[in-house]
Amino acid sequence: MLVTNRRIILTGGASGIGACALRKFVAEGAAQIYVADSNATGLAKVIRTLPAKSPVVPVEVDVSDRAALEDFLRSADAAMGGVDLVINNAGIMSGSDDFPATSLEAMSRVIDVNLIAMMIGTRLGIELMHRRGVSGVILNTASVAAFNPMPADPAYAASKAAIVNFTQSCGPIAASHGVRVMAICPGVTDTAIVPHDAEWLKPALARVEFLAPDDIVSAMLEVIGDETFFGDYVRVDNPVRTEP
Repeated sequence: MLVTNRRIILTGGASGIGACALRKFVAEGAAQIYVADSNATGLAKVIRTLPAKSPVVPVEVDVSDRAALEDFLRSADAAMGGVDLVINNAGIMSGSDDFPATSLEAMSRVIDVNLIAMMIGTRLGIELMHRRGVSGVILNTASVAAFNPMPADPAYAASKAAIVNFTQSCGPIAASHGVRVMAICPGVTDTAIVPHDAEWLKPALARVEFLAPDDIVSAMLEVIGDETFFGDYVRVDNPVRTEP
């Protein structure tokens, strides 16, 4: 399944990987895209970069608000007459206070945004597609942080590890409901979420080349187009920096 003529729901579309995916899906001829983000100003800026009369409907949604997220998903499905592709992309880190100074509120929000919203998007995406007989795809944005300890932000690492496990646990859904659930695990990508000034991250950043959002979206498109991908994850690792 490619994105041409497909109906798409995307969260976290105001910047980074989500904004790049939005532009690519429009360029590839998606039928309609409902895109959510809590940053309405940022989302509006992305929309202004798209061609006139693009099939994009921006909606201000805080995905940590479970009722608002469910309403967005159901409303988008109803408005489009079905959904073919759900991309649970919204994600955050815990903030500037390294663990264990990280507040409980900050850690809880990471879990709400990164994990619970993804679970809701996957659960409802499966329901909505199956109800209409759509053989669709659900993509969950995880991270290579899922496979490595992250002492400064363990809530973030735990949320991404949980996304991978949750997605793998959805493997049987491809046979039972006709919906392929997959996770994308980007390496360090040049987006606003990366805390460039964090001392704990600087040694890692010095060893690798940054990925671009385009690199991650290319992996997404590969998964979307290949029916052998389901109930698993695809890593997009950073090239190792070569010494001059």
